[in-house]
Amino acid sequence: MSTKAENAMYITTRFTAKGKQYVYRLPVLPESIEISFNANNSSAQIVDIGEITQKMGRKAKVISFESFFPMGEFRGSIPWKDSHYPITFINALEKCVDRKLTVRFTFSRAGKYELAISLLCTIEKFDYHEDGEDPNTIHYSITLKEYRSPAINQITKKTSSSSASSLAKAVKKAVSKRAKTSTKPKTYTIKKGDTLWAIAKKYLGSGNKWKTIYNANKSVIEKAAKKHGKSSSSTGHWIYPGTVISIPK
Repeated sequence: MSTKAENAMYITTRFTAKGKQYVYRLPVLPESIEISFNANNSSAQIVDIGEITQKMGRKAKVISFESFFPMGEFRGSIPWKDSHYPITFINALEKCVDRKLTVRFTFSRAGKYELAISLLCTIEKFDYHEDGEDPNTIHYSITLKEYRSPAINQITKKTSSSSASSLAKAVKKAVSKRAKTSTKPKTYTIKKGDTLWAIAKKYLGSGNKWKTIYNANKSVIEKAAKKHGKSSSSTGHWIYPGTVISIPK
């Protein structure tokens, strides 16, 4: 690959020196660089429809490549004065990982339609080694992952004085309505399927108070029983639809 100034790779850390960030220019451009990303879609099975796909955008880009740091001048590398010692670069990357810091990876190109990258990244993996046949030259491979900070939208609901007043009125109305509906009726018209036990449970709070209702309406209940051919109601056992009884307090 060409090593002109416009074709270069940089890794910029968040460490500062006199207010300036450290910018590490990679001395030797890699033979190849791999950039990949996957869709983040998910699928689900729906009854009577089958599989559906939910579009969720893409996952973060992953960038990986390998190269080396020559110890001194090397044909095809940038001038030694513009580079860094390998250990300086290695230590900087380790600090970034230890301190949970991001780096900016930049691949600059001259052509308008050539591949160029500038991404904020996390360091996912960094391997390096030195060969005995080439001492002081550090060979390395690195994997970077695009960093996209989460954006959380907070919704603040404002309650105006007019809406607060409306809410207060609605609550007052609901309380008033509840109070009215909970008031015991003075009379009750017996319906088909009713029993004094069920009526007592509903209006007096306990079915065991059925005799209270019977005693308060004994003459009416007995009269209705005789009207329907019974000699008696058997202490309120026989009651008939249409009979109006009073509900004791």
